[in-house]
Amino acid sequence: MYYMIKAQEAFVLFIVNNIFCFIILFIILFACKKIIRHDTALRVFRHSIEVLLIMITLDSLYLACAFGVIKNATLEVAYAFKSLYFIFGLITGYLWFVFLEVILKSKISVYKPYILLSSVVAIIGIVLVIINRFYPIIFRIYEYEEGYMYERRIPGFIFYYIFVYAYAFVSCARCHIYARKKENYIESHKYLMFGFIALIPAAFGILQLVLQQIPFAIPSMTFSVFLIGIYTANDQISTDYLTELLNRRQILLNIEKTIKGKIEDTYVVFMLDLNNFKTINDVYGHLEGDNALKYTSEALTIVSSYQNHKMVVGRFGGDEFIIASHVDSVDDIKKIVEDINIELDNQRRKHDASYKLEACVGYAIYEEKYESVKDFVEAADLMLYSFKKTKGRIR
Repeated sequence: MYYMIKAQEAFVLFIVNNIFCFIILFIILFACKKIIRHDTALRVFRHSIEVLLIMITLDSLYLACAFGVIKNATLEVAYAFKSLYFIFGLITGYLWFVFLEVILKSKISVYKPYILLSSVVAIIGIVLVIINRFYPIIFRIYEYEEGYMYERRIPGFIFYYIFVYAYAFVSCARCHIYARKKENYIESHKYLMFGFIALIPAAFGILQLVLQQIPFAIPSMTFSVFLIGIYTANDQISTDYLTELLNRRQILLNIEKTIKGKIEDTYVVFMLDLNNFKTINDVYGHLEGDNALKYTSEALTIVSSYQNHKMVVGRFGGDEFIIASHVDSVDDIKKIVEDINIELDNQRRKHDASYKLEACVGYAIYEEKYESVKDFVEAADLMLYSFKKTKGRIR
């Protein structure tokens, strides 16, 4: 009788845990589908949540078999639910790896052969799970009086864990490597955060290996998804969905915060817009016009990596971009303007664009006479307008 009560308590603990995680994930999935941006990263993230929801469902069905809630469930049914749970665990690890590679904009995320090659670990793991039914090398399920008992098989189970969490450790390492690259300094905080998030399920997965009776795995994955969901929502608010640069509101807030503080060096705001952007839209179409904006954001991000001081880049609206940077001298300002157009041409050639990619740039150096961020930015915009009247010649 005492054992029955303990078994019922364990079943309730696991099921309540699963239901809670399922609800949280379903809400996040629903929220993600409402996000305007529909890029590859968001699509893979949604798929990973869907797979995790299937995992929770399979785990709950197995528990119902194991504790005798589903009456007359055969051993084969219990094996099927548990095996599928393990298989979808491998798929979840793989999808998280792909998601982070897309975030890093790595070659793996761009070329399909690399994507397929990176799935080899998951495929091997899935084959082992299938073989496990005939030769229990990972786990074994056997009958007892009230249901079914699950037993790990060592060292096969350890190897399964390695296959699942290898993706998490590799992703974490790659995120840290990318964060250390000079050209990625704007995204470095983002990469470090995602690297940390990738480690959470792995860390709790190892804990689950030691403390089998406590459900760590699913809650830890749910928590990681929750953190990514929060970041995605914040990213939607603070970044421009097309160029992935800061949006107008965020960069103006950044400039405002800087000028309200103590500025001991030369602080400059650059305003720039693309030359003949309307012609690009009219001749090559609006989709190519969007591509031109993306190429510009890539160019500005690269230019920002050249500087000794932190440079903040954002999209002001339409084909206008805004940059804020500390510099050492006026010569640095002219160098930045030159670098912008050099890198724009590099991007044009890189993407084999059939049109010129050039920008007209105006700037303003911060002085106390500017009473607000609006005055400061308008001064840069006024110079931009003046340069445009003289066909973009830098004076």
